[in-house]
Amino acid sequence: MVRNYKRKTDWTGKSAENLQHLREAVKAVKNGQTIRQAAHNYGINKSSLWRAVRNVSAGKSLVSLSEASQSRIIFSLEEEAVLVEYLLKASRIGFPLGTSTLKSLAYDLAIRNSKRIPDSWRTQKSAGKDWLKGFKSRHSQLSIRTPEPTSIARATTFNKNNVGPFFYKLKQLYEELSLTPERIYNVDETALSTSQKPQKVVAESRVKQVAQLVSHERGETITMLGIINAIGNSLPPYLVFPRKQFKPHMILVLLLVHTALPTQADG
Repeated sequence: MVRNYKRKTDWTGKSAENLQHLREAVKAVKNGQTIRQAAHNYGINKSSLWRAVRNVSAGKSLVSLSEASQSRIIFSLEEEAVLVEYLLKASRIGFPLGTSTLKSLAYDLAIRNSKRIPDSWRTQKSAGKDWLKGFKSRHSQLSIRTPEPTSIARATTFNKNNVGPFFYKLKQLYEELSLTPERIYNVDETALSTSQKPQKVVAESRVKQVAQLVSHERGETITMLGIINAIGNSLPPYLVFPRKQFKPHMILVLLLVHTALPTQADG
């Protein structure tokens, strides 16, 4: 079966109205009409009507899954809900599972519960890509993310008991000094390179290399400090140059950045 199957018809046997039409069409076939004629009269696909007549004649339900569809179902919705809860809990405590680990876990879960699985699962000792894609599509609360490395000391220290006293003392300091939002500034640093990455340009095709002239290929990394207060006003950035091989002309970068920033009067 293709990975992204699109229905060829808009008829489905799940709604009550369609089931009623299907029952009437089956009854019409039993009364002597042909399957083609009954399907045309009630607006039902003749293949669906033929399967419904066959199921009713065999004493089965009116609409049932085919054997091929039943073989593709590995876990029930309740079992997948337990698996989703385990994945979310592992992610919250700092031990998220990768896709390969998830597929191996699904294989082990299917083996322990004696599930009917494809032969490729037994060969690879892991679930397939199709199952993983379908599993993600059925559970929108899951997504593929890139985790941020976090040390155990930082994860265990950042809790309510340790962070709470900090904000309590900060609140006391604000009240004691009567600090208003325009007097509260936030400072953050970032890396600034003197050699910027070239953007895409329009050039001749079928040429091995397109060059763009710059002052130098490898620039120096300079620390820039951005300062902004709680109401949105900002101060000119501070540049921290390296102490080794300091070049006086690099101070021009500060002047260029300062002139490029919009002033408070400009809004």
